[in-house]
Amino acid sequence: MQSNNSSLAQNERKKGGGLRAWLILVPFALAGCVPFANFASKPPPRTEPGPIQGTLPAEPTPATTATRESALLPPVEVKLDRDPITGMEFVQIKGGCFDMGGPAREVGHQSYEKQHRVCVGDFSLGKTEVTNAQFRRFNPKHSSSQYKGVSFDGDNQPVVNIDWNEATAYAQWLSKESGKKYRLPTEAEWEFAARAGTQTARFWGETSDRACHYANVHDRTSRRVNTDVTWKNHNCDDGRVMTAPVGSYQVNPWGLHDMLGNVWEWSCSTYDPRYGGAEKQCSGKDETSRNRSLRGGSWLNEPNSVRSAHRINLSPGYRYSNIGFRLLLEGAEQL
Repeated sequence: MQSNNSSLAQNERKKGGGLRAWLILVPFALAGCVPFANFASKPPPRTEPGPIQGTLPAEPTPATTATRESALLPPVEVKLDRDPITGMEFVQIKGGCFDMGGPAREVGHQSYEKQHRVCVGDFSLGKTEVTNAQFRRFNPKHSSSQYKGVSFDGDNQPVVNIDWNEATAYAQWLSKESGKKYRLPTEAEWEFAARAGTQTARFWGETSDRACHYANVHDRTSRRVNTDVTWKNHNCDDGRVMTAPVGSYQVNPWGLHDMLGNVWEWSCSTYDPRYGGAEKQCSGKDETSRNRSLRGGSWLNEPNSVRSAHRINLSPGYRYSNIGFRLLLEGAEQL
């Protein structure tokens, strides 16, 4: 980590200042550089959903599509499972082996993203992140909150201010209600699905500035509104300020929305910076206090954090307005 970033974080801690301090500290704390226990707090009171600022990103024209990086593979036929309780859709994914992590030459690469060969079995993954409406079937009183008059509480926005324990409890509840078996994905399953057969930093290619058709990220709109944020923004503009309704951006080649950007997603895996095998399994019952891995980046994050290989770790009890989750369905018949 660069020394000027460390100095900036230290200066902001001295200033205090609620959200400003959090906005400065989050990228470094999420990477494991700042203890997060001191920053956990109850979400603000629930507010009535308000309009999302800005407009949806325009669909690219055929000419625009033709000029995109060749790393974006042709889409495959998407086969879906549907949850009978929430209507949540799950994309069937055929297992396989892939290079997990990123090469040292990748822009933004970190030592805890070591590239290594991993194999996963068949599974079905949520087509989108879990929404507020879907989560409120489980907890009607949950509030994802708001910031600067922009609500996180819209029915189709991803549920946020969710800690790992709540996400796991939701999966257990839905399993019982539906008779199916839901859980959070392992880190390996998540990255396998996010890459969707690609080997570049992002499923659309290497260039971060093409993000705005594919992911809700810290872009020029976010820079104008979130003036306390000092780190680099993506050099594009999707008109979004905070979380976007799920499915607002183009899918990856396997038919999944928002695998990068929008909100960080909890995995079921215990964090291991050395990649010693924990990435291929869910945490054990004796690991209740160990940090969990999160993936994908969010609406607030800089380009280096919005990559398929990037990973952060947090306490299971931590929550914030850029943290949500999606579910994995086990045992779905592969058609």
